[in-house]
Amino acid sequence: MSLVPEIVALLHDSASADVRPDESSERVWHLTYPSLLGRQSGRRREHVDAVKRKLLEMVIRTGMSVIHHPDSPQEEQLPGTWLAGRLRHSWRVPPDLNLAEESVAYWLFSLGNWVICAPEATLDPPIDLARAPVTELLAWLEAQRADIVIDSFHDDVSWVVLLASQRVAT
Repeated sequence: MSLVPEIVALLHDSASADVRPDESSERVWHLTYPSLLGRQSGRRREHVDAVKRKLLEMVIRTGMSVIHHPDSPQEEQLPGTWLAGRLRHSWRVPPDLNLAEESVAYWLFSLGNWVICAPEATLDPPIDLARAPVTELLAWLEAQRADIVIDSFHDDVSWVVLLASQRVAT
């Protein structure tokens, strides 16, 4: 069973200036923090954070998610059983991972610079998920055979969410 319809529902229900589909495709979503000096910045940031947490919880609970992260969860002493993925710097995410645990929250929501996918994708060929054109992103996603790919930019300032085509109903 695909998780994509549930994720689409979450994203649509949470849509705002900071949580939005790409102008050219409902299969690509952007989650970005507003300027610190912007109107209602604190409330808007809290909204983005809440959507990020819900989205990650949904993906992790599948038991099929793999994270590609430059820092080893074992070396960072994160809780849970982390099994190596197929690629260097990739690990199967424990489905019971507590995102509120301090070390986990820091690793995911402060450092950023990771990609999570479900099911596991090879991420080959490499692509700049934050900057590539939408048509390139979608072609790359189809080759990955993943239902969802989430890219967290450095310092977790923005996310790009890619959704498999055959499961997105708008």
